Order: sequence, then structure tokens, then C-alpha cells
Amino acid sequence: MAKTTYYTPDMSGSEAIRNLIKKKYRVSTITFGVISLILLILAVVGMIIDNWVMFVVCMIFLLPFLVPFIIFLMKYLHPAKRAMKKNPQLMQQADQLFREMNFQNDIVLSSPKYFALKSDLTKVTAKDEVLQLYKRVVNTNYGTSYYLVIETVRGTVQVLYPRAFDQAVDEAVMAVGPGCPYARLGFGDENTKYVEYMRTMWQETQKAKRGSY
Repeated sequence: MAKTTYYTPDMSGSEAIRNLIKKKYRVSTITFGVISLILLILAVVGMIIDNWVMFVVCMIFLLPFLVPFIIFLMKYLHPAKRAMKKNPQLMQQADQLFREMNFQNDIVLSSPKYFALKSDLTKVTAKDEVLQLYKRVVNTNYGTSYYLVIETVRGTVQVLYPRAFDQAVDEAVMAVGPGCPYARLGFGDENTKYVEYMRTMWQETQKAKRGSY
């Protein structure tokens, strides 16, 4: 069984998101930072000992490591900034999700109003925006891949999961699905047409709201 994380009620959603993002960028930040520092020190040494070839070479190699270091450092210091541009209410939704959480397994966290996939907590989804839930199996020459597909009014979320989590995905769908008032379970032409229709209606409603301001 693949490893997963279980969250305790005393942890807030915003805290969990920040911790996950920092963990994601920690190794890259340290790696590029250390290499950049070593190259900078060698460049200074080259300048001190009047070895300008050494100085120039180090400075040439410094930039490709320094730029990623700065980028990763900013992402580490300001976790969730990018995610909050896409969803300004992310932290409030995540906190409410964790505060009212009534189900979690290897795949999903769920509350009466929201749910989030553990593979990416930054995508908190309102249950009343879900239109369809189903599992998708893709067979190729390289093997079989398993996906959980979630269709919402905003778009499609497709998550690759290990075969060992197949039962956990079934549990997640059965736990989340009944709480989604507009969701249909399973794949089929009728459900696909339903998703397209509902998504179009939602988009038109959003345009009308923006036009009324």
C-alpha cells in the first residue's frame, strides 16, 4: 500500500496547505541555494587570487542555479500565493473543510460542503459545483493507469492513483458523491451531455453576473 497522510482535527486547512507547499519546494530551494553559494564563493576566491578564468567560469554557471534558487525561495517563503490567485477563498474554504471534516481516507478529505483530494489540497472543491464522478482505466503498451475523474462546472480534475488505492477511490466516490446535489456517478454518453449542458449554463450565468456589475 502506498503511503498517505492522515490529518488530525486540530490542524487547520490553511496550515496543512502551507506545510505541503513548503515541503514540496524545500529540497529544491536548499539544493539550488547551496550550489549557488558554492559557485559564488569560488568566484570570489578566483577574484582574490587573480584567477579571472575561474571567476568568469563560476559566474557563467552561477546564473542557471541562482535564478531557480530565487524562484523556489519565493515559492517557499510565500506558499499558496499562486493557488490563491486562482481561488482567493482557498484558505477560508480549506479551514472550513478541516474544521467540519467528517470523512477521510487515502484519497480524499470531505466535509458537508467541501472536499479536497489529498494529492493536491490546493484544489478545494465545493460539492454543489460537482457534476460527475467516475473512475477511468487506461491501458497502453507501458501498462495500465487508473484515474479518478471529477467533472465540475469549472472544468475537469483528473487524478492518477496507484492500483493499491482502488478500493479507497470507491470509498471516496461513495462518501463524496451523495453530498453533491448535482453530481452523477459513472461514465456514459448521457452523463457527458449532462456535464456539457450544466457547464454551459453555469458559464452563461457567470457572464450575466459580471455584466450586471
